[in-house]
Amino acid sequence: MSGPVHPPRTPPLHLLRTLCEVARRGSYREVADALHVTPSAVSHQMRDLQTRLGVVLVERSPRGTRLTAAGLQYSRACEAALAKLDEATAATQPATDRKLLRITLGPFIASEVVIPALPDFHQRHPELDIRVETSMRLADLEADEADIALRFGGAESTTLALEPLLSMSARPVCAPGLHRALAGDGELRFDQVTLLHSTAVPDAWTAWAQHTGLDAAALAGGIWFDSYLSLLRAAEQGLGIALGLFPAVEGWLRSGRLCVAAEGSLPIAQQYNMLYRRRDADWPALQAFRHWLLALPEFT
Repeated sequence: MSGPVHPPRTPPLHLLRTLCEVARRGSYREVADALHVTPSAVSHQMRDLQTRLGVVLVERSPRGTRLTAAGLQYSRACEAALAKLDEATAATQPATDRKLLRITLGPFIASEVVIPALPDFHQRHPELDIRVETSMRLADLEADEADIALRFGGAESTTLALEPLLSMSARPVCAPGLHRALAGDGELRFDQVTLLHSTAVPDAWTAWAQHTGLDAAALAGGIWFDSYLSLLRAAEQGLGIALGLFPAVEGWLRSGRLCVAAEGSLPIAQQYNMLYRRRDADWPALQAFRHWLLALPEFT
C-alpha cells in the first residue's frame, strides 16, 4: 500500500526572487548589481534552484543568459505569487500603524550626511523607531530586510521605486599638506604621487584620464580600498590622490580636510538614489523621511 503523495516543497523565497530578477534583466551581472551581491552568488542561487526543482531554468547564449521555456513560465508564476504574498504581508499590518523604519545606506553617506542630521528627524518624529544599517553589504528591500535604501546606482523594478537624489561628478582630491609639499601653487603631477582606487569602481581613474585627455597608462598602480569612506580618509592622511565625488565631498573641502588636486571633472553616469517598495509609497513614515532627506543641504 503506497503512502500519501506530498506536493513538491516550494523553494526558498530568495531563490524565487532571484529567478524573477534574471527573467527581468537577462544578465547575472545586472541582477547582482540590483541585489547587491556578486554574479557568482546569483549563479550559485540559480544552480541551487534548478537542483531543487530538477528542471533546467536558464541557458547560456552568445547574447548572455536567458530563461528556458520552463524557466519563463515558472518565473511568471513566481512573479505573480510573490506580488500577492507582498500584498498579503502588507495587509496584515496597516501602513499607518507601522512604527519601525529601517534604513540601509553606505558608510560614507551615513557618517557624513544622514547620521549627523538624524537627531533632527528623530525629534520631529519621536513616535518612530529607527533602525539604521551602515555597511558595504546593503540590505535587500525586496526580501523585506529594510524599508528605504540610499544607494549609489541601483535599479527600479515592478516592486521597487527609485527616486534620484544627487547627480555627481568626480575630481581629484588630496590632503592640503600633500598638495603644498609636492605642487606649491600649481597642480600635482601624477607621476609624483600614489593613486588611491576604489574596488567598487575599478576603472574610475581610466575614465577620468580619458575624459580629461591624459594618458591612462600613467595612472596605473596605487592602493585599493573597498570603502569610499576609507578611500577619502586615506587621502586625508596624505597617502595619495583620490577621486572625490562632488557635491558629496564638498564638506571635506570646506573643513580643510581635503583640497582639489587637479583640474578636470568627470560627470558620473550613475546617481545617488533612494529606493523603496512601491507598496509603501503612501506610508507616512516613509514620506516623512523622504521629505526630511530632500530638505537637507546636501540634497537641495
